Amino acid sequence: MSFGGPGGLQSLLASLGGAGMGAPATPAPTKVTFRAGKCQLVQQPNGKYQVTADVRRGSVTLEKTPDGMINFWWTNTVTSQKEDERFIMGPNECTFKKVKTGREGDRVYMLKFTGLGAQTMMYWMQHIDPARDEENVKKFTELLSTVGSATG
Repeated sequence: MSFGGPGGLQSLLASLGGAGMGAPATPAPTKVTFRAGKCQLVQQPNGKYQVTADVRRGSVTLEKTPDGMINFWWTNTVTSQKEDERFIMGPNECTFKKVKTGREGDRVYMLKFTGLGAQTMMYWMQHIDPARDEENVKKFTELLSTVGSATG
């Protein structure tokens, strides 16, 4: 049996679902959770919004369902009560980005839903290490990019 050259065995393994020689491909996560508090948005008479941190401790969770949708929710970590629950069905339905507040050290992020049911929610990162924010946002957006594809 011939595998057709030096890369032939790796090609054969890849076609059979294996990653071939070397490191296996890392699948996207199916659940992402990190500590974050909610923010309250109040529209001012000038049309701008005042953002105030909610003092409750919480966590943001994004979990992929078997049918390819993504379930988002915020949990009050003291009472275990879920809030802000939404299903994300399309890849461009929402964005999650850091907000410039004008104050040094603020770690506020905006989750903005577009289209039908457009809504803006804001959260502040609660992990003691601000370096974790970027890692959490990367995992969040990585999971969002898989919306619509069913899980195994």
